[in-house]
Amino acid sequence: MLLSTMESYLLIFSSFLLLAQGARIARQADDCSTPPENADSVSCCEPPRHIWGNIRGTIHSCAMKVGFDGGPPQPEGPAGGHYHGPAKRHYIRHRFHDGCFVECLFQGEGFLTDNKVNKQALLDRLQVSLADEPEWKATTEAAVEKCTSSELEIAANETCVSGSAETLKCIFRQMFMECPFWLDGDEYCTSLKSFYQRCPDGPPPQTFPRRRYQHYHDHHHHHHHHHPRP
Repeated sequence: MLLSTMESYLLIFSSFLLLAQGARIARQADDCSTPPENADSVSCCEPPRHIWGNIRGTIHSCAMKVGFDGGPPQPEGPAGGHYHGPAKRHYIRHRFHDGCFVECLFQGEGFLTDNKVNKQALLDRLQVSLADEPEWKATTEAAVEKCTSSELEIAANETCVSGSAETLKCIFRQMFMECPFWLDGDEYCTSLKSFYQRCPDGPPPQTFPRRRYQHYHDHHHHHHHHHPRP
């Protein structure tokens, strides 16, 4: 299977999903609702190029299936198939908030069994998708082990209760905390890491860079995004 950086749709998915709660100023030192202000955590940790490989088809089908902004599902076919720019970003943030978009992705990629997250399926995928990034492979495997070893709390008003979104947030948080390519010495990065040590249930870090999404989006728009890697 060829993995392409430009087609690694999880970069889209993670860049905006993980911003679901927005960035607001934390007014108190013990406030766990908001990470330190102004952060783009890619400046603290260089992310992996591939997470789950090419899941373009699943991203697209889930966008159609789950619908935009919590409304009815979009019609099948080209008329319902174009989602670019701000509307898409708003949509993905919203879908992550209630967990159904991530649950659809996990279901489509075979990461759920009997509507529960299948740890082995995630680990099996990492064997392929991170084969050429051994440091990240080890870190991500450890994150999967940790985040699937106990029941994660699911919000009482949650519609989609597989725990997919909660598991993914946990995985990204662990990847950030155990980043093998951490940039030491930066005051902001130090404060961000201390926030997650103090607030393990706080909003997840924006582990994956917006600039890569933009690069992807520009290429996708101009149909120059086929760059398979061996």
